[in-house]
Amino acid sequence: MTIRLDPGAIGQEQRQVAQLELLLEAGKALTSTFDLDAILARLVDTSMALTGAERGLILLFDTGAETITNFVSRGDWEDDIKYRSYDRVMQGFMGYAVRTRTATSSADISTDSRTSSDAIRFPGTSVVAAPIVLDDVALGVVMTANGPNGPEFSETDVSLAKMLAGHAAVAIKNAALYREILASRDSARRAHEELQQAQTRLVAAQKMEAIGSLAAGVAHEINTPIQFISDNASFIQAATGPLAAMADACTEFLRKAGSHPQFARDVAALGRLWRDIEGDYLLEEIPIAVADTLEGAERVAAIVRAMKDFAHPGSETKGPTDLNRVIRTTAEVSRNEWKYVADMELDLATDLPPVAGHPGLLGQSLLIMLVNSAQALAEQHRSTTEKGHIRVSTRRDGEWVEIRIADDGPGIPPEIVDRIFDPFFTTKEIGKGSGQGLSIARSVIVDKHGGEILVGDDRPGALFVIRLPLDGPSRDKQDDGDHRQGNAG
Repeated sequence: MTIRLDPGAIGQEQRQVAQLELLLEAGKALTSTFDLDAILARLVDTSMALTGAERGLILLFDTGAETITNFVSRGDWEDDIKYRSYDRVMQGFMGYAVRTRTATSSADISTDSRTSSDAIRFPGTSVVAAPIVLDDVALGVVMTANGPNGPEFSETDVSLAKMLAGHAAVAIKNAALYREILASRDSARRAHEELQQAQTRLVAAQKMEAIGSLAAGVAHEINTPIQFISDNASFIQAATGPLAAMADACTEFLRKAGSHPQFARDVAALGRLWRDIEGDYLLEEIPIAVADTLEGAERVAAIVRAMKDFAHPGSETKGPTDLNRVIRTTAEVSRNEWKYVADMELDLATDLPPVAGHPGLLGQSLLIMLVNSAQALAEQHRSTTEKGHIRVSTRRDGEWVEIRIADDGPGIPPEIVDRIFDPFFTTKEIGKGSGQGLSIARSVIVDKHGGEILVGDDRPGALFVIRLPLDGPSRDKQDDGDHRQGNAG
Protein backbone atom coordinates (compact mmCIF):
# COMPACT_ATOMS: atom_id res chain seq x y z
CA MET A 1 0.00 0.00 0.00
CA THR A 2 1.35 3.44 -0.95
CA ILE A 3 1.88 5.96 1.86
CA ARG A 4 0.46 9.40 1.04
CA LEU A 5 1.25 12.77 2.61
CA ASP A 6 -1.94 14.89 2.61
CA PRO A 7 -0.90 18.57 2.19
CA GLY A 8 -4.28 19.73 3.45
CA ALA A 9 -4.02 17.82 6.71
CA ILE A 10 -0.74 19.29 7.94
CA GLY A 11 1.07 22.62 7.72
CA GLN A 12 3.80 23.40 5.22
CA GLU A 13 6.66 23.12 7.74
CA GLN A 14 5.25 19.89 9.18
CA ARG A 15 4.90 18.49 5.68
CA GLN A 16 8.50 19.31 4.84
CA VAL A 17 9.69 17.62 8.06
CA ALA A 18 7.55 14.58 7.24
CA GLN A 19 8.95 14.51 3.71
CA LEU A 20 12.55 14.58 4.95
CA GLU A 21 11.84 11.85 7.49
CA LEU A 22 10.25 9.75 4.75
CA LEU A 23 13.27 10.37 2.50
CA LEU A 24 15.73 9.32 5.24
CA GLU A 25 13.68 6.23 6.02
CA ALA A 26 13.58 5.31 2.33
CA GLY A 27 17.34 5.82 2.02
CA LYS A 28 17.98 3.37 4.88
CA ALA A 29 15.50 0.85 3.46
CA LEU A 30 16.96 1.04 -0.05
CA THR A 31 20.53 0.39 1.11
CA SER A 32 19.46 -2.48 3.36
CA THR A 33 18.44 -4.83 0.52
CA PHE A 34 19.89 -6.11 -2.72
CA ASP A 35 16.50 -7.21 -4.09
CA LEU A 36 16.03 -5.06 -7.20
CA ASP A 37 12.27 -5.64 -7.41
CA ALA A 38 11.86 -4.52 -3.80
CA ILE A 39 14.08 -1.49 -4.44
CA LEU A 40 12.07 -0.38 -7.47
CA ALA A 41 8.74 -0.89 -5.73
CA ARG A 42 9.93 1.13 -2.74
CA LEU A 43 11.20 3.89 -5.05
CA VAL A 44 7.88 4.27 -6.84
CA ASP A 45 5.88 4.26 -3.61
CA THR A 46 8.25 6.74 -1.93
CA SER A 47 8.31 9.10 -4.94
CA MET A 48 4.52 9.28 -4.89
CA ALA A 49 4.41 9.77 -1.12
CA LEU A 50 7.04 12.52 -1.19
CA THR A 51 5.35 14.56 -3.92
CA GLY A 52 1.73 13.70 -3.14
CA ALA A 53 1.34 12.33 -6.66
CA GLU A 54 -1.51 10.26 -8.08
CA ARG A 55 0.75 8.11 -10.25
CA GLY A 56 4.33 6.93 -10.24
CA LEU A 57 6.60 5.26 -12.75
CA ILE A 58 10.21 4.07 -12.79
CA LEU A 59 12.20 2.79 -15.74
CA LEU A 60 15.66 1.26 -15.86
CA PHE A 61 17.42 0.88 -19.17
CA ASP A 62 20.56 -0.18 -20.92
CA THR A 63 21.70 2.89 -22.83
CA GLY A 64 24.22 0.90 -24.84
CA ALA A 65 21.61 -1.54 -26.11
CA GLU A 66 18.92 1.17 -26.08
CA THR A 67 16.46 -1.07 -24.29
CA ILE A 68 14.29 -0.76 -21.19
CA THR A 69 15.24 -3.47 -18.70
CA ASN A 70 12.83 -2.81 -15.82
CA PHE A 71 9.40 -1.16 -15.61
CA VAL A 72 7.35 -0.53 -12.44
CA SER A 73 4.28 1.72 -12.25
CA ARG A 74 1.61 2.73 -9.75
CA GLY A 75 -1.72 4.38 -10.48
CA ASP A 76 -3.75 4.65 -13.66
CA TRP A 77 -1.30 5.02 -16.55
CA GLU A 78 -3.14 5.16 -19.88
CA ASP A 79 -1.65 2.80 -22.42
CA ASP A 80 1.47 2.40 -20.29
CA ILE A 81 2.77 -0.19 -22.77
CA LYS A 82 4.13 2.80 -24.73
CA TYR A 83 6.50 3.48 -21.88
CA ARG A 84 8.19 0.18 -22.61
CA SER A 85 9.60 1.60 -25.84
CA TYR A 86 13.05 3.07 -25.30
CA ASP A 87 12.83 5.34 -28.35
CA ARG A 88 9.44 6.76 -27.35
CA VAL A 89 10.61 7.36 -23.80
CA MET A 90 13.73 9.22 -24.92
CA GLN A 91 11.61 11.49 -27.15
CA GLY A 92 9.40 12.46 -24.22
CA PHE A 93 9.75 14.43 -21.02
CA MET A 94 11.58 11.64 -19.20
CA GLY A 95 14.08 11.50 -22.07
CA TYR A 96 14.70 15.23 -21.65
CA ALA A 97 15.48 14.72 -17.94
CA VAL A 98 17.87 11.88 -18.78
CA ARG A 99 19.68 13.75 -21.57
CA THR A 100 20.18 16.89 -19.48
CA ARG A 101 20.89 14.95 -16.27
CA THR A 102 18.44 17.33 -14.56
CA ALA A 103 15.43 16.78 -12.31
CA THR A 104 12.63 18.98 -13.61
CA SER A 105 8.86 19.45 -13.64
CA SER A 106 6.16 20.45 -16.12
CA ALA A 107 2.78 21.99 -15.36
CA ASP A 108 1.27 20.41 -18.50
CA ILE A 109 3.22 17.72 -20.29
CA SER A 110 0.94 17.85 -23.33
CA THR A 111 2.03 21.40 -24.19
CA ASP A 112 5.60 21.30 -22.96
CA SER A 113 8.10 22.28 -25.66
CA ARG A 114 10.72 19.95 -24.23
CA THR A 115 8.92 16.89 -25.63
CA SER A 116 8.69 15.97 -29.30
CA SER A 117 5.48 15.43 -31.23
CA ASP A 118 5.98 11.67 -30.99
CA ALA A 119 6.28 11.71 -27.21
CA ILE A 120 3.65 10.18 -24.96
CA ARG A 121 1.42 12.93 -23.65
CA PHE A 122 -1.53 13.35 -21.34
CA PRO A 123 -3.53 16.61 -21.64
CA GLY A 124 -3.41 18.71 -18.49
CA THR A 125 -1.07 16.31 -16.67
CA SER A 126 1.63 17.82 -14.45
CA VAL A 127 4.78 15.73 -13.91
CA VAL A 128 8.12 15.57 -12.11
CA ALA A 129 10.94 13.56 -13.70
CA ALA A 130 14.34 12.83 -12.15
CA PRO A 131 17.13 10.89 -13.87
CA ILE A 132 18.83 8.10 -11.95
CA VAL A 133 22.53 8.72 -12.63
CA LEU A 134 25.71 7.30 -11.11
CA ASP A 135 29.17 8.39 -12.27
CA ASP A 136 27.50 10.21 -15.19
CA VAL A 137 25.92 6.95 -16.40
CA ALA A 138 22.14 7.06 -16.73
CA LEU A 139 20.61 4.01 -15.06
CA GLY A 140 16.99 5.03 -15.42
CA VAL A 141 14.40 7.65 -14.60
CA VAL A 142 11.59 8.09 -12.07
CA MET A 143 8.48 10.14 -12.81
CA THR A 144 5.38 11.08 -10.82
CA ALA A 145 2.26 12.67 -12.23
CA ASN A 146 -1.02 14.34 -11.30
CA GLY A 147 -4.01 14.50 -13.60
CA PRO A 148 -5.81 17.66 -14.82
CA ASN A 149 -7.59 18.01 -11.50
CA GLY A 150 -4.51 17.42 -9.36
CA PRO A 151 -2.11 20.04 -7.95
CA GLU A 152 1.01 21.16 -9.79
CA PHE A 153 4.39 20.16 -8.41
CA SER A 154 6.63 22.62 -6.55
CA GLU A 155 10.37 23.20 -6.60
CA THR A 156 10.51 21.34 -3.28
CA ASP A 157 8.94 18.33 -4.98
CA VAL A 158 11.62 18.51 -7.68
CA SER A 159 14.40 18.68 -5.06
CA LEU A 160 12.96 15.71 -3.18
CA ALA A 161 12.70 13.70 -6.40
CA LYS A 162 16.34 14.52 -7.17
CA MET A 163 17.51 13.36 -3.71
CA LEU A 164 15.47 10.18 -3.98
CA ALA A 165 17.00 9.49 -7.38
CA GLY A 166 20.42 9.81 -5.78
CA HIS A 167 19.52 7.14 -3.20
CA ALA A 168 18.08 5.06 -6.02
CA ALA A 169 21.31 5.18 -8.04
CA VAL A 170 23.38 3.79 -5.15
CA ALA A 171 20.81 1.13 -4.28
CA ILE A 172 20.38 -0.01 -7.89
CA LYS A 173 24.14 -0.13 -8.44
CA ASN A 174 24.62 -2.15 -5.24
CA ALA A 175 21.89 -4.56 -6.32
CA ALA A 176 23.58 -4.98 -9.71
CA LEU A 177 26.94 -5.67 -8.07
CA TYR A 178 25.34 -8.19 -5.76
CA ARG A 179 23.76 -10.05 -8.69
CA GLU A 180 27.13 -10.21 -10.39
CA ILE A 181 28.64 -11.66 -7.22
CA LEU A 182 25.97 -14.34 -7.02
CA ALA A 183 26.33 -15.15 -10.73
CA SER A 184 30.10 -15.46 -10.75
CA ARG A 185 32.15 -14.89 -7.62
CA ASP A 186 35.47 -14.89 -9.42
CA SER A 187 34.53 -12.51 -12.23
CA ALA A 188 32.73 -10.18 -9.78
CA ARG A 189 35.54 -10.10 -7.20
CA ARG A 190 36.69 -6.60 -8.06
CA ALA A 191 33.14 -5.23 -8.09
CA HIS A 192 32.49 -6.99 -4.80
CA GLU A 193 35.50 -5.33 -3.20
CA GLU A 194 34.32 -1.94 -4.44
CA LEU A 195 30.95 -2.57 -2.83
CA GLN A 196 32.62 -3.71 0.37
CA GLN A 197 34.86 -0.64 0.49
CA ALA A 198 31.93 1.68 -0.17
CA GLN A 199 29.93 0.03 2.60
CA THR A 200 32.89 0.12 4.94
CA ARG A 201 33.47 3.83 4.36
CA LEU A 202 29.78 4.62 4.70
CA VAL A 203 29.28 2.59 7.87
CA ALA A 204 32.47 3.85 9.47
CA ALA A 205 31.79 7.48 8.54
CA GLN A 206 28.18 7.42 9.73
CA LYS A 207 28.89 5.58 12.98
CA MET A 208 32.01 7.50 13.90
CA GLU A 209 30.41 10.85 13.05
CA ALA A 210 27.30 10.07 15.06
CA ILE A 211 29.16 8.57 18.03
CA GLY A 212 31.74 11.35 17.96
CA SER A 213 29.03 14.02 18.15
CA LEU A 214 27.20 12.17 20.91
CA ALA A 215 30.39 11.52 22.87
CA ALA A 216 31.22 15.20 23.09
CA GLY A 217 27.78 15.98 24.47
CA VAL A 218 27.78 12.99 26.82
CA ALA A 219 31.22 13.88 28.13
CA HIS A 220 30.15 17.46 28.79
CA GLU A 221 26.96 16.40 30.56
CA ILE A 222 28.54 13.63 32.64
CA ASN A 223 31.91 15.11 33.51
CA THR A 224 30.57 18.09 35.48
CA PRO A 225 28.34 16.15 37.93
CA ILE A 226 30.95 13.40 38.22
CA GLN A 227 33.52 16.06 39.13
CA PHE A 228 31.16 17.35 41.83
CA ILE A 229 30.75 13.83 43.21
CA SER A 230 34.47 13.14 43.10
CA ASP A 231 35.45 16.45 44.73
CA ASN A 232 32.85 16.14 47.47
CA ALA A 233 33.76 12.52 48.15
CA SER A 234 37.43 13.48 48.35
CA PHE A 235 36.53 16.23 50.83
CA ILE A 236 34.52 13.79 52.96
CA GLN A 237 37.34 11.28 52.80
CA ALA A 238 39.85 13.88 53.95
CA ALA A 239 37.53 15.03 56.77
CA THR A 240 36.66 11.53 57.97
CA GLY A 241 40.11 10.90 59.46
CA PRO A 242 40.14 13.95 61.78
CA LEU A 243 36.52 13.35 62.74
CA ALA A 244 37.28 9.72 63.62
CA ALA A 245 40.23 10.88 65.73
CA MET A 246 37.98 13.43 67.43
CA ALA A 247 35.39 10.71 68.12
CA ASP A 248 38.07 8.50 69.65
CA ALA A 249 39.24 11.35 71.85
CA CYS A 250 35.68 12.08 72.97
CA THR A 251 35.12 8.40 73.77
CA GLU A 252 38.23 8.34 75.90
CA PHE A 253 37.20 11.57 77.63
CA LEU A 254 33.73 10.17 78.39
CA ARG A 255 35.26 6.99 79.75
CA LYS A 256 37.33 9.02 82.21
CA ALA A 257 34.51 11.41 83.00
CA GLY A 258 32.18 8.51 83.77
CA SER A 259 34.16 7.78 86.94
CA HIS A 260 33.07 11.11 88.42
CA PRO A 261 29.60 10.99 90.00
CA GLN A 262 28.64 14.48 88.88
CA PHE A 263 29.09 13.44 85.19
CA ALA A 264 27.80 9.86 85.42
CA ARG A 265 24.24 10.60 84.23
CA ASP A 266 25.39 12.72 81.26
CA VAL A 267 28.03 10.19 80.26
CA ALA A 268 25.45 7.37 80.36
CA ALA A 269 23.07 9.39 78.16
CA LEU A 270 25.80 10.08 75.62
CA GLY A 271 26.74 6.39 75.64
CA ARG A 272 23.17 5.37 74.88
CA LEU A 273 23.01 7.93 72.05
CA TRP A 274 26.28 6.62 70.57
CA ARG A 275 24.94 3.09 70.62
CA ASP A 276 21.60 4.17 69.15
CA ILE A 277 23.25 5.80 66.15
CA GLU A 278 25.66 2.87 65.81
CA GLY A 279 28.61 5.20 66.09
CA ASP A 280 31.28 2.51 65.91
CA TYR A 281 29.68 1.05 62.76
CA LEU A 282 29.53 4.48 61.09
CA LEU A 283 33.17 5.20 61.86
CA GLU A 284 34.10 1.89 60.27
CA GLU A 285 31.82 2.00 57.22
CA ILE A 286 31.86 5.69 56.19
CA PRO A 287 35.49 5.59 54.94
CA ILE A 288 34.73 2.41 52.98
CA ALA A 289 31.62 3.96 51.40
CA VAL A 290 33.52 7.13 50.46
CA ALA A 291 36.34 5.06 48.93
CA ASP A 292 33.79 3.08 46.89
CA THR A 293 32.20 6.34 45.71
CA LEU A 294 35.56 7.69 44.59
CA GLU A 295 36.34 4.44 42.77
CA GLY A 296 32.95 4.53 41.01
CA ALA A 297 33.40 8.17 39.99
CA GLU A 298 36.80 7.39 38.52
CA ARG A 299 35.29 4.41 36.71
CA VAL A 300 32.65 6.60 35.08
CA ALA A 301 35.29 9.20 34.16
CA ALA A 302 37.44 6.46 32.59
CA ILE A 303 34.49 5.22 30.52
CA VAL A 304 33.77 8.76 29.26
CA ARG A 305 37.43 9.28 28.36
CA ALA A 306 37.49 5.94 26.53
CA MET A 307 34.31 6.75 24.63
CA LYS A 308 35.71 10.12 23.56
CA ASP A 309 38.97 8.55 22.40
CA PHE A 310 37.20 5.75 20.55
CA ALA A 311 34.55 7.93 18.91
CA HIS A 312 36.76 10.83 17.86
CA PRO A 313 36.96 10.68 14.04
CA GLY A 314 40.52 11.94 13.98
CA SER A 315 42.41 13.20 10.93
CA GLU A 316 42.14 11.95 7.37
CA THR A 317 45.93 11.50 7.35
CA LYS A 318 47.90 8.96 9.35
CA GLY A 319 49.74 10.08 12.44
CA PRO A 320 51.81 8.60 15.28
CA THR A 321 49.46 6.19 17.06
CA ASP A 322 49.87 4.74 20.54
CA LEU A 323 48.58 1.20 20.00
CA ASN A 324 48.59 0.40 23.71
CA ARG A 325 46.24 3.32 24.34
CA VAL A 326 44.01 2.25 21.44
CA ILE A 327 43.84 -1.26 22.93
CA ARG A 328 43.01 0.00 26.44
CA THR A 329 40.34 2.31 25.06
CA THR A 330 38.77 -0.43 22.93
CA ALA A 331 38.80 -2.89 25.83
CA GLU A 332 37.06 -0.29 28.00
CA VAL A 333 34.44 0.54 25.37
CA SER A 334 33.71 -3.14 24.71
CA ARG A 335 33.67 -4.15 28.41
CA ASN A 336 29.93 -4.78 28.42
CA GLU A 337 30.40 -7.33 25.62
CA TRP A 338 32.99 -9.47 27.40
CA LYS A 339 32.81 -8.86 31.15
CA TYR A 340 30.07 -11.46 31.72
CA VAL A 341 31.69 -14.20 29.64
CA ALA A 342 35.45 -13.66 29.91
CA ASP A 343 38.30 -12.24 31.93
CA MET A 344 40.44 -9.83 29.92
CA GLU A 345 44.24 -9.81 30.24
CA LEU A 346 46.26 -6.98 28.71
CA ASP A 347 49.98 -7.70 28.34
CA LEU A 348 51.19 -4.53 26.64
CA ALA A 349 54.85 -3.83 25.97
CA THR A 350 55.93 -0.70 27.83
CA ASP A 351 58.54 0.16 25.19
CA LEU A 352 56.18 -0.16 22.21
CA PRO A 353 56.92 2.62 19.68
CA PRO A 354 54.09 4.51 17.95
CA VAL A 355 53.01 3.43 14.46
CA ALA A 356 51.75 5.53 11.56
CA GLY A 357 48.01 4.92 11.51
CA HIS A 358 44.41 5.97 12.03
CA PRO A 359 43.54 5.42 15.72
CA GLY A 360 39.79 5.37 15.04
CA LEU A 361 39.96 2.75 12.30
CA LEU A 362 42.41 0.60 14.23
CA GLY A 363 40.16 0.79 17.28
CA GLN A 364 37.17 -0.26 15.20
CA SER A 365 39.09 -3.30 13.88
CA LEU A 366 40.16 -4.32 17.38
CA LEU A 367 36.59 -3.86 18.61
CA ILE A 368 35.34 -6.26 15.94
CA MET A 369 37.86 -8.91 17.00
CA LEU A 370 37.24 -8.53 20.74
CA VAL A 371 33.48 -8.75 20.24
CA ASN A 372 33.96 -11.85 18.04
CA SER A 373 36.00 -13.50 20.80
CA ALA A 374 33.40 -12.58 23.43
CA GLN A 375 30.56 -13.96 21.30
CA ALA A 376 32.43 -17.23 20.72
CA LEU A 377 33.03 -17.61 24.46
CA ALA A 378 29.41 -16.74 25.24
CA GLU A 379 28.28 -19.50 22.91
CA GLN A 380 30.73 -21.99 24.42
CA HIS A 381 29.70 -21.25 28.02
CA ARG A 382 26.00 -20.72 27.31
CA SER A 383 24.84 -23.40 29.76
CA THR A 384 27.50 -22.85 32.44
CA THR A 385 28.57 -20.13 34.85
CA GLU A 386 32.21 -20.47 33.83
CA LYS A 387 34.02 -17.61 32.14
CA GLY A 388 36.55 -17.77 29.35
CA HIS A 389 39.78 -15.86 28.91
CA ILE A 390 40.82 -13.23 26.36
CA ARG A 391 44.44 -12.13 26.19
CA VAL A 392 45.69 -9.14 24.20
CA SER A 393 49.43 -8.55 23.98
CA THR A 394 51.74 -6.25 22.05
CA ARG A 395 55.42 -6.43 21.13
CA ARG A 396 57.89 -5.02 18.64
CA ASP A 397 59.28 -7.32 15.97
CA GLY A 398 62.00 -5.46 14.06
CA GLU A 399 60.33 -2.81 11.90
CA TRP A 400 56.91 -4.18 12.74
CA VAL A 401 54.59 -4.09 15.74
CA GLU A 402 52.50 -7.12 16.64
CA ILE A 403 49.13 -7.30 18.39
CA ARG A 404 48.08 -10.79 19.47
CA ILE A 405 44.45 -11.51 20.38
CA ALA A 406 43.94 -14.98 21.83
CA ASP A 407 40.97 -16.64 23.51
CA ASP A 408 40.24 -20.09 24.90
CA GLY A 409 36.96 -20.45 23.03
CA PRO A 410 35.96 -23.12 20.50
CA GLY A 411 38.51 -21.93 17.93
CA ILE A 412 38.14 -21.71 14.14
CA PRO A 413 37.43 -24.92 12.20
CA PRO A 414 40.30 -25.55 9.74
CA GLU A 415 37.91 -25.92 6.81
CA ILE A 416 36.71 -22.29 7.09
CA VAL A 417 39.95 -20.51 8.02
CA ASP A 418 40.50 -19.41 4.41
CA ARG A 419 36.99 -17.90 4.24
CA ILE A 420 36.61 -15.95 7.48
CA PHE A 421 37.78 -12.68 5.91
CA ASP A 422 35.48 -12.99 2.89
CA PRO A 423 32.72 -10.37 2.73
CA PHE A 424 29.31 -11.67 3.87
CA PHE A 425 30.74 -14.95 5.19
CA THR A 426 29.38 -15.79 8.63
CA THR A 427 28.85 -18.85 10.81
CA LYS A 428 26.18 -17.12 12.88
CA GLU A 429 22.47 -17.75 12.56
CA ILE A 430 20.46 -15.75 10.05
CA GLY A 431 19.79 -12.30 11.44
CA LYS A 432 22.65 -12.44 13.97
CA GLY A 433 25.61 -11.69 11.73
CA SER A 434 26.21 -9.68 8.55
CA GLY A 435 29.48 -11.42 7.68
CA GLN A 436 31.26 -8.10 7.24
CA GLY A 437 33.06 -7.65 10.59
CA LEU A 438 36.31 -9.47 9.88
CA SER A 439 36.19 -8.31 6.27
CA ILE A 440 36.14 -4.69 7.47
CA ALA A 441 38.93 -5.40 9.97
CA ARG A 442 41.08 -6.93 7.25
CA SER A 443 40.45 -3.96 4.95
CA VAL A 444 41.59 -1.55 7.65
CA ILE A 445 44.71 -3.51 8.62
CA VAL A 446 45.85 -4.69 5.18
CA ASP A 447 44.52 -2.13 2.68
CA LYS A 448 44.73 1.07 4.72
CA HIS A 449 47.78 0.33 6.88
CA GLY A 450 49.82 -2.10 4.76
CA GLY A 451 49.74 -4.63 7.56
CA GLU A 452 49.00 -8.33 7.95
CA ILE A 453 46.40 -10.42 9.75
CA LEU A 454 47.57 -13.94 10.54
CA VAL A 455 45.35 -16.70 11.92
CA GLY A 456 46.94 -19.15 14.32
CA ASP A 457 45.84 -22.41 15.91
CA ASP A 458 46.02 -21.61 19.61
CA ARG A 459 43.85 -24.51 20.71
CA PRO A 460 41.91 -24.50 22.74
CA GLY A 461 40.79 -21.24 21.22
CA ALA A 462 41.60 -18.84 18.42
CA LEU A 463 44.61 -16.61 17.81
CA PHE A 464 44.77 -13.53 15.57
CA VAL A 465 48.09 -11.77 15.01
CA ILE A 466 47.94 -8.22 13.63
CA ARG A 467 51.24 -6.94 12.24
CA LEU A 468 51.64 -3.24 11.43
CA PRO A 469 54.70 -1.54 9.91
CA LEU A 470 56.20 1.18 12.08
CA ASP A 471 56.55 3.61 9.17
CA GLY A 472 53.14 2.94 7.55
CA PRO A 473 52.44 1.15 4.26
CA SER A 474 54.84 1.56 1.35
CA ARG A 475 53.56 1.64 -2.22
CA ASP A 476 54.66 -1.97 -2.74
CA LYS A 477 52.80 -3.06 0.38
CA GLN A 478 49.65 -1.25 -0.71
CA ASP A 479 49.78 -2.85 -4.18
CA ASP A 480 50.33 -6.35 -2.77
CA GLY A 481 47.83 -6.78 0.05
CA ASP A 482 46.20 -10.15 -0.60
CA HIS A 483 49.16 -12.26 0.62
CA ARG A 484 49.11 -10.68 4.06
CA GLN A 485 46.26 -12.87 5.15
CA GLY A 486 47.92 -16.06 6.31
CA ASN A 487 48.67 -18.33 9.20
CA ALA A 488 50.39 -17.33 12.42
CA GLY A 489 53.30 -19.34 13.55
